[in-house]
Amino acid sequence: MRRPTALRVCAALATTAVAAAAGAVLLTPGASAAVGGVTGYATQNGGTTGGAGGQTVRATTGTAIHAALCGRASSSTPIIIEVSGTINHGNTTKVSGDSCNTAADKIELKEISNVTIIGVGGGAVFDQLAIHVRDSSNIIIQNVTVRNVKKSGSPTSNGGDAIGMESTVRNVWVDHVTLEASGGESEGFDGLFDVKDNVQYVTLSYSVLRNSGRGGLVGDALVRPRRHKAEVSCSVRGDPIGGCDAVNLSRQRGYR
Repeated sequence: MRRPTALRVCAALATTAVAAAAGAVLLTPGASAAVGGVTGYATQNGGTTGGAGGQTVRATTGTAIHAALCGRASSSTPIIIEVSGTINHGNTTKVSGDSCNTAADKIELKEISNVTIIGVGGGAVFDQLAIHVRDSSNIIIQNVTVRNVKKSGSPTSNGGDAIGMESTVRNVWVDHVTLEASGGESEGFDGLFDVKDNVQYVTLSYSVLRNSGRGGLVGDALVRPRRHKAEVSCSVRGDPIGGCDAVNLSRQRGYR
């Protein structure tokens, strides 16, 4: 029987010329408070600052997160959203406004920019509810746990991807997060961290990916290999290997 995979990952990702440095260990503790600033690809293309300089608001529900996005003067007005407690389907609804494009079944960061979502206090847990970034830029996601997001069964969210980015996304820093599932595709789960379809300047740093049959997807090679194949290199403790998702790392180096 396969044992759960626990990975501590510090990776810089982009859909062209991707370089990722990963360190895999067993029994990695949960993500802790962020230390230091952004590194890797997210420092390029003008850098990634998220909602720095904007209003800071507190949210304890998914609806409150969406309301904060929709309450801005424009879709690019900087904002820092401090999140605490458990965010789930029961407290998340679609909110409408000129500065947002939200959804009821996920935390939707769509067609927006200059946003930070950061867990505070006792921690922020997105339970069975994904975070989805689409057609957006300059986003920071820090100090949160996203767990048990499913693509089949009930409830479902974001095609089963815990954090997913697609379709013209630029400059995203995901830092000190824990992404976890409770099995593989046969149990209804998909990727923990999916980056595809014209996504660039993304850093995933100091994070834990565990208990999943699929660590994630970089590029869109599985769907459209000729148009969106990513060049990926990665290493475990300085030893280069092929394939940069959590499943390949665990299989090729025995981190099970």
